Amino acid sequence: MKNKKFKIFGIKFEYFSLCIVAVLLFIGAIIYTHTSSFVIPEADTIYDSDSNWEGTLEINENKTVKISGITHSNQGTVYGSAIKISGNSTVNLIFEGENILSGNSEITSAGIEVKEGSTVNIYGIDGNNLTVTGGKYSAGIGGIGYGSVSANNPKSGNIFIYSGNITAIGGDKGAGIGSGYHSSASNIEIKGGNIIALGTGSGAGIGSGYGTSGGAAEAAGVGFYNGGNITISGGTIKAAAYHINFDNFDPYNTETLYSEGYSNTHAAGIGGGYGASSGVVIVEGDANVTAIGASGGAGIGSGRGTSKPANYDAANFNVDITIKDNSKVIAMATNDTRSGQTPEGGAAIGLGRGCTIKGDPKGSVTIGGNANVYAVGPYYAQAIGGSRTVGSTVLDAHLASIDLENTTLIMAVSDGQRDAIDYIDESNLTNFITLNFSDEYFENQKYFFTEDKFPLKIAAIDPDNTNSKKVFSIQNPTKHSFMVSISGAKKYSFVAEDYHGENNETICISNSVEENSAEFFPDSTAIKRYDATSLTARLDSERSIVDFDYGNLKLKISAKEGIFEYGSSFFCDRIEDKDIINELNANLDKKYSDKLERILYFDIGVKNRKGEKYSDFTGGKVKIYVEVPADWDKNEALALFITSAEDEDFKDTQKLEVIDGITYLSFETDHFSRYALFDPIIEIPSKDNPTKEYNIENEGNNESESQGKNESSNEEENENKNLPTGDNIYFIFIIFILALSGSLIGLILFRKKNSRKNSKNNL
Repeated sequence: MKNKKFKIFGIKFEYFSLCIVAVLLFIGAIIYTHTSSFVIPEADTIYDSDSNWEGTLEINENKTVKISGITHSNQGTVYGSAIKISGNSTVNLIFEGENILSGNSEITSAGIEVKEGSTVNIYGIDGNNLTVTGGKYSAGIGGIGYGSVSANNPKSGNIFIYSGNITAIGGDKGAGIGSGYHSSASNIEIKGGNIIALGTGSGAGIGSGYGTSGGAAEAAGVGFYNGGNITISGGTIKAAAYHINFDNFDPYNTETLYSEGYSNTHAAGIGGGYGASSGVVIVEGDANVTAIGASGGAGIGSGRGTSKPANYDAANFNVDITIKDNSKVIAMATNDTRSGQTPEGGAAIGLGRGCTIKGDPKGSVTIGGNANVYAVGPYYAQAIGGSRTVGSTVLDAHLASIDLENTTLIMAVSDGQRDAIDYIDESNLTNFITLNFSDEYFENQKYFFTEDKFPLKIAAIDPDNTNSKKVFSIQNPTKHSFMVSISGAKKYSFVAEDYHGENNETICISNSVEENSAEFFPDSTAIKRYDATSLTARLDSERSIVDFDYGNLKLKISAKEGIFEYGSSFFCDRIEDKDIINELNANLDKKYSDKLERILYFDIGVKNRKGEKYSDFTGGKVKIYVEVPADWDKNEALALFITSAEDEDFKDTQKLEVIDGITYLSFETDHFSRYALFDPIIEIPSKDNPTKEYNIENEGNNESESQGKNESSNEEENENKNLPTGDNIYFIFIIFILALSGSLIGLILFRKKNSRKNSKNNL
């Protein structure tokens, strides 16, 4: 009998299996192509743990070298570098496994020395590691240093990094990746990999080593040496001017900047070392970059400058920074923490302290494409811009050029001494919302903003949630300026969360571009957004109540929600003018005026920051507490909103509340006008039951509130029944996997059964 071949969709099982394998290989090839835009070359020479070298491995010809599992610390007395690339050669250096290379800390040497005119291309096999530490005066990867200041000191060679996990640590006065002491870098390009670069002794993380000190008055003045041409187009890069432990670093808590490894090294994270320019820095592609400068050095930009104009090299000083494409950048700088020193720092992006002469702006910053930038400046510095000028105590250092495209997402936080972003032309601010909270404002917001509430973490949310939860931090709100630009958004909301200590409450701050604003909601799910033309907002907690005492009339007022202008204040004024009272009595609805025994009039309103009353203002809701006089019938008291047409009561929100032993009648309202506390002489019929006695404590509070909650709960429950939950989706996914696995097992068993059957038939 002829064998019956098992088929799937008309295709033989064997061929179908081959097709599946081919498809998987094709997908794998696509993934590989997508993640690797380069090919690792074949090695000409391989060094492993069994073939380690003595002293310095010098390579002075074009070749490809692989190191595998090498640990090499050069203790030579003549040449101290672990690897030296010279002779104007181009060397491909591949590493796999765990590799540790160190220069000699006692003599001038690098971990991987690259002489001027030579080039190293570094490739790491995925998941493999290379740790490189420089020797005296020199870079971890790059150039060596020189003991004297000279315009003729050689630069480092060219450094190109493609992949791998690399940690590069500068020797004393050296950059992690770049040049050494009194030297400039050449070309540094990072195309991929996971890179940590740490400067030492005032060398930059990536860029130049220690350039020239602020007190040096020699041929190559402050600003002469520079970080070269730095281009980062891919990978995850973390660079700092000191030995920070990035594992313990939280970009939204600046206290972690000063933890393990902190040092006042005066250098940039990316750019210039102490007394050095940044050179040209480009961050592009899909690069993910974190850069931290120290004690006067910029996060990305120049190192700390000088206080002596005679030592400043204005002709050669250069800061040219471009951030673009889909890159993500976190840039921060630290304060000077030395005893007796002013705690000032350099900009997060831009100029280090003392790098411009007063009235002579320097440097340029361009941020475009879909770049996402979070910049936090220290004391006396801007987030994007400058710090102090050379030899001046005035905060007037400026960039010569700044171009921030509105397609970017930029969040800038800096010292309240200056705007977070340096703008000479104020018209350029149209794309930004600026929040400059005053000390007085926070004094009125002590419930949320107290010493034990700092720092706060803020997530910015645009109306369409297309750029939601972009986070920045407030270390001390009364001391900082915040500027935010979210592309395409005309208004924003901010969710602020205390994350320091035990007071982890969440509040919401809603903002519009047109207004300096702050609106608080104690529940993030209750956040509301208003048109950009609306007044801005301030929401207090109920525990932040304003008191008014007029003797026989005591009032309290608290904001509930709404749009109150930043700096606004509430008032509750007693109305005692007899003419106004007679007018109000005449306007009372007949059903109240006929039953009037006693009445107290008062006026509720809002004043702007200039102390001016708003007219016809219905921008938010407040809660009013009116003390019920002791001789009144508390259960009969009623609050009324007085209008010329029809009086309005507030039975739906009225209730009696006891605060500090005093009974208040409370109600909520969104009308800001004249009110009355009313004591009728007879029972007031309710709408539902003309004969029923109206009881403030019971009517409309418990039953209607409970009913409303039940209706809301039922609506939510019905909606939720129609929506797939995370557990449901997970369960469906598991069922799908089991069904697929079962089908494949069934096919295999069926195939075996057919095979046995066919074999039996053949016999």
